[in-house]
Amino acid sequence: MTIDGVPQLVRLARTLVSLGCDPVHCVLREDLAPDLLSLGREFEDLATLQCVPARTPSSLHTLALGLDSAPDGPVFCTMVDTVMGPSDWRRLFDGFQGALRDGADAALGVTRDVGGEGSLYAVLDSSRRVRELRDGPPAPFVTAGVYALAPSVRSVARAAAEAGLSRMRNFLRHLLGLGFRVESVAVERVVDLDRASDLERAVQVLHSTSSP
Repeated sequence: MTIDGVPQLVRLARTLVSLGCDPVHCVLREDLAPDLLSLGREFEDLATLQCVPARTPSSLHTLALGLDSAPDGPVFCTMVDTVMGPSDWRRLFDGFQGALRDGADAALGVTRDVGGEGSLYAVLDSSRRVRELRDGPPAPFVTAGVYALAPSVRSVARAAAEAGLSRMRNFLRHLLGLGFRVESVAVERVVDLDRASDLERAVQVLHSTSSP
């Protein structure tokens, strides 16, 4: 998918590189060869970019595959259809780093922006710790499709997938159920590219925000 003349996959990889992610791993369906080629041409001189072809049954299995390919340590990850302005990306990245340094096992981005169909709603306490994740309102925040995972929970993703769990939202609920500390970082505007009509809104978000 192209937004404002730039393939979304390329834009996302550029964003992660600019934030300081090193290395960057892209887990993408095997049949999306043109996107992999486009990404490869854009970053042919970037040794830290790794493309991981996938044929997985759910977003949790995709996450587990990406974690298996990534080096040890904390991980910053995002869905490919998430669009934010540069300043919000920076706010999330810095906020996630702070949360993990303070002892969180995981952190997720949230927004008060209007949630679309299928949004995951987050119930937070006064310290912004995530207490519950719901498939529908009422809850003031929706999740943004961007996460950070500490080393303490990385192995949980593979074990959960092998045990039959599926979908990223169910994995996040699983972490809460196991008693892991999940924090949140709020951003202003997030577009989830589910429909063609989301493209216009995504362009507006990209043009209305400043660089980090």
